[in-house]
Amino acid sequence: DYADYYRAGALKKIKPADFVDEEKTSPWEGEVPSLDVYNWRGCRMLDGRRWRGKCFTCKWACMANVIIEYDWGVSQRLRFESYCYGPKSCKRYAMGRPRPVPYKDAGIYYDDGELDIICTENRGDDD
Repeated sequence: DYADYYRAGALKKIKPADFVDEEKTSPWEGEVPSLDVYNWRGCRMLDGRRWRGKCFTCKWACMANVIIEYDWGVSQRLRFESYCYGPKSCKRYAMGRPRPVPYKDAGIYYDDGELDIICTENRGDDD
């Protein structure tokens, strides 16, 4: 998504990453899993300050460009939001303030974490 958004299609791999022994590192470091794994795990909202600080090096934390259907089928709005795909029991995790979701002629609704429960209902606290 970033490459398409910023028109960075000419990115090239300069050298392979150094080998990291997954057995000796924490579950937050090491090789990044495939997108299918992220999709299965489901995301939770992550506080933006936490993402820029403690969670920046974590393989489960990400910043994504989100499309908000402001006027269904007519206009969309884009914004960057931070998400966590890590274990629910992670001590570093913090949701942050509820995020406003604007809709035309309907005001603003706040996502206070209920969607996180739905997105991650297929896994336990340590998954």
